[in-house]
Amino acid sequence: MIEPTTAAPARDDKWAQRDLTAAGKLSLVGRAGDPALARLLTAADVVLTSSDLDATALPAVRDAIVCDITACGTDGPLAGQPLTDAEVQALCGIADTTGASDGPPVTIGAPVVEMAAALYGAAAVVAALRARRAGGPAQDIAVALYDCAIHALTTFLPTYFGGRVPTRIGNAHPLLGPGMCFPPPTAGC
Repeated sequence: MIEPTTAAPARDDKWAQRDLTAAGKLSLVGRAGDPALARLLTAADVVLTSSDLDATALPAVRDAIVCDITACGTDGPLAGQPLTDAEVQALCGIADTTGASDGPPVTIGAPVVEMAAALYGAAAVVAALRARRAGGPAQDIAVALYDCAIHALTTFLPTYFGGRVPTRIGNAHPLLGPGMCFPPPTAGC
């Protein structure tokens, strides 16, 4: 990991599990214009970045696949906002689909949106590497947590667009049928 010196410090609410998330990774501090950073980036096949954190820290990268994972994309009213997984869950409506039906919205305990974005990014990088090996150019990949979160709502959006308002259903799932929960409860949902 190369961490720019100008990036905002890690927030406790975002990186509570940083030791687990970054296990085995080494961090370097780099500055735009640093020749050592430029040499490292020149030799890279893939560069993973987040322009939300510091859009100016990454110098021009030639012949590398660049995967930029952001909270809300690179254009639009929320572009560049360094939002947490929980904030994206609230923003896109995931929090409104979880929790008890008579209770407040609840975010999912794990950073599932960040995990989904990582999976989408990894799949896109593998596809871009394959395309480049077949003679194609290096590609720029953009993955937004917000887009991944909206995709996670696919079981709720049809209900909404069908004219009904989706409601919070605890740990039940509409595709499992009435009264079915995962994991199976000992005494009802």
